[in-house]
Amino acid sequence: MAEGSLTFIRNFLRRMPIPALAAVAGLAVGVAVWLINDQVQTKALRDIFRQESIERLQQHEHESLVRFDHFMQSYKATTRLLASHRLMSAYLDPLIWNARQHNPPVLYDYDPPPWLPDRAIWHHSIPPSHVLLVDTFGQIREEYQVSDQPLPQALSSGDALTFRNSDSSAYLTKLGNQPYLLVFEMIEDQSYNVMGNLVLLVPIDSEFLLASQQRVNPNDAVYALLDAENLRVLASSDTRRIGVGAISDPFRKDFELTMHSFGDYGDSDLNLLFATFVPRSQLLAMGDRVLETERLHRLGGSVIIIAAFILSFVVMSSYINRLLKRLSKLSSQALGIDRRHASRGNQLLILEDWIKAFIKLVMRSREETQRRHESQIRKSEALKTAIMDASLDSIITVGHDGEIVEFNPTAECTFGYSRHEVLGKRLDTLLLPVASRERFASLMEDCMVTATDASVNAQMEAVTSDGRVFPVELAVKSIMLDRQRLLTVYIRDYSEHQRQQAQIVSLAAFPAESPSPVMRVNQPGVVIYANAPSQPLLDYWACEPLQTLPPYWREQVREVLDSGQTRELEMHVGETQYSLLLAPVRDLGYVNIYAHDITRMRQAEAEAQRRQNELVHVSRLSTMGEMATGIAHELNQPLSAIVNYASGCMRRLRVQQDGAGELLDALAQ
Repeated sequence: MAEGSLTFIRNFLRRMPIPALAAVAGLAVGVAVWLINDQVQTKALRDIFRQESIERLQQHEHESLVRFDHFMQSYKATTRLLASHRLMSAYLDPLIWNARQHNPPVLYDYDPPPWLPDRAIWHHSIPPSHVLLVDTFGQIREEYQVSDQPLPQALSSGDALTFRNSDSSAYLTKLGNQPYLLVFEMIEDQSYNVMGNLVLLVPIDSEFLLASQQRVNPNDAVYALLDAENLRVLASSDTRRIGVGAISDPFRKDFELTMHSFGDYGDSDLNLLFATFVPRSQLLAMGDRVLETERLHRLGGSVIIIAAFILSFVVMSSYINRLLKRLSKLSSQALGIDRRHASRGNQLLILEDWIKAFIKLVMRSREETQRRHESQIRKSEALKTAIMDASLDSIITVGHDGEIVEFNPTAECTFGYSRHEVLGKRLDTLLLPVASRERFASLMEDCMVTATDASVNAQMEAVTSDGRVFPVELAVKSIMLDRQRLLTVYIRDYSEHQRQQAQIVSLAAFPAESPSPVMRVNQPGVVIYANAPSQPLLDYWACEPLQTLPPYWREQVREVLDSGQTRELEMHVGETQYSLLLAPVRDLGYVNIYAHDITRMRQAEAEAQRRQNELVHVSRLSTMGEMATGIAHELNQPLSAIVNYASGCMRRLRVQQDGAGELLDALAQ
């Protein structure tokens, strides 16, 4: 029965042309591949999307926590600014607070007290509910009530003010059932006497949490503060979805929850967690849309590929079918078999009848192929040997017991041993110092127990034949050769790399060792680096590292970055004059500022200019003297002649001689 069925199937396939059989087979294979590929890729896409969602949630949670932390840091900066303001020191200068005085604190309802400059100082953030002046004994002396919310009972009784005579600090606490941010900053009078602390009391509620996230869409997630002990919600940015006082566990069905502790607020008396609730429906809807779109695209591509595959297979099979017909005829003629050839049907099965006649030819071809394969193996071995000899790394092959079985020429040059000297010897005792042998044995053991293609890397020391110890980077790879496990050890001299690293560290320390000011400012004008000699410039600008330059210098930095051209400026810092060179680094978005003290040079230039002016003045006086001498000489001759003629006339008149004509001629002269 079974034999008859096989005969029927064979006869059916024999009568069926190859192109038709190829079309049916291609369609069946394409559908099967589509079904399998759809399941596999859908699962893979779900896994990728799930992993991507987890990473995006972690990133979202980290960014939210960073924004929340920066928002709280702004209150510390505001408190520091208010505590160091001149109004505060001027107000505190005549005051004297005694520990024995227990007077009620001075209360300011809505009008700002005289020790605050202006309420607009926190107009970009959520204003605090209260601003307090606390003396060094922890007693509230003055209270400024910014909002309608009364001062918590714990603060009014004085129990919560435990930071007495402390420096700047900020911590999270819970007063009653409400979490608060308490910011302390030391205050001094004009004589720099410590008077106590300026305290900002900021309630953490939904408005605070939303403001801390700036321009983030509030519908994307809900931000909350949780009590780490019972995971109870203390504050929520959206009380409609996540209510205050609720436990966070029931929300895990509808939200993806990420939590992070506050590492920078160790002084807090609470163990708080910053939580981000992301609606699970958003993630699932996005995943379904991505999968559906990908499936449609994949289905369209698969249909096109299957159609092209079937068409090409049909065309090729038609061509093959014609070739098989001709081959069948030629084979029958070559073998001398006179048998009528079938012009229709499956030519492949028809050709099978003629295959046995070619067995001897196939065997002969097989022997020939084997000879070519052996030749290729010899060529491959020669190529591998050439690679081993030309390698820049030391390549050593050892057995499972650590004995050396191969040693390339680079290893001979590196360690000073010839190949025949090291074969059969243990690598660790010959090439490694005692301190590195145990580490190498551990690496060999790891390679032996792992997969064949596994490799392990490590850094250790090696020793040459003359006893020189040098650092190396070592890689061990396991290989199988003739059912025997061998280890290939790649060794690279690491001393040059260490020298380069030391040079890089030395170059990195160059700005700090420079006697001249060197600074680095980014595009917003923030000083991201300044060496020690730059302190006079920073004091002049009234800023510190990681703070912003004054507006004029920020504009100079932006113009230099926009133009990409260096700019030289001069500035006076007290009696010192500096020349500043602003060099832009546009690819990295910052400007290097190199300053040079040119005070002596400018003084020398001024002195030289003064002496030059004096020399010009002396030259002018000398020229005027020479000109006066020349004029006097030129006037002296006609005046002498006039005097002579006048003197002669006077003598003639005295003796009363005649000769009026001669006198007239002389007077005319």
